[in-house]
Amino acid sequence: VIPGDIFNEAVAVDIAGLKGMMEFGIFDVSLLHLDSISGPVQFLQPDGEHVLNNGATFGGPPKSVRLSAGVLLALGGEKQSMRNELIVSFELTSVELFAAILMKMDRGSLMQFPLRDSLNPYCWLATMPAPELSAYGVRVDGDQDVTLALNEIRAVVQRMKLNVECVSCSSPGLQEWSDLLSTPQAIDDATDVSN
Repeated sequence: VIPGDIFNEAVAVDIAGLKGMMEFGIFDVSLLHLDSISGPVQFLQPDGEHVLNNGATFGGPPKSVRLSAGVLLALGGEKQSMRNELIVSFELTSVELFAAILMKMDRGSLMQFPLRDSLNPYCWLATMPAPELSAYGVRVDGDQDVTLALNEIRAVVQRMKLNVECVSCSSPGLQEWSDLLSTPQAIDDATDVSN
């Protein structure tokens, strides 16, 4: 949980005769149930030459992964004004993440790797041979030897629900929009979009 304002900006607007102040803010961001890891879990699992597979599933029942944030949308002018404070959240059930990483290391650097540095990611990166670079620090065209690459990345969500809760809303359509997002069709559509 990150309490308080993450972003808050107010600007003067003058659009088609509408003059006033527009304010947008994001606050109170939270990520819940990230500790709900379920199997199968793969971490640095070899798959062929130089490829390591990594994967896990988060948010298995009964704990869905939940990302939420407060959102402020306000517009104040001479003729009319609105102020909407919302809580927007995404509930993700059974999120499967997978990444296949191509990683080549220099054998000599790896064999001399000090154990005290095993938790330092920069030391691990130093074991990978650098590509041949030009005077400008750009990879030379003829050098095709890739030493670190993300071969594949995949994220699959079994179910995603978007919730919008009006904390303090002056716009009449926002409560109807919130109710519409809770319908089974809206949940199915959000899941399709996320995959």
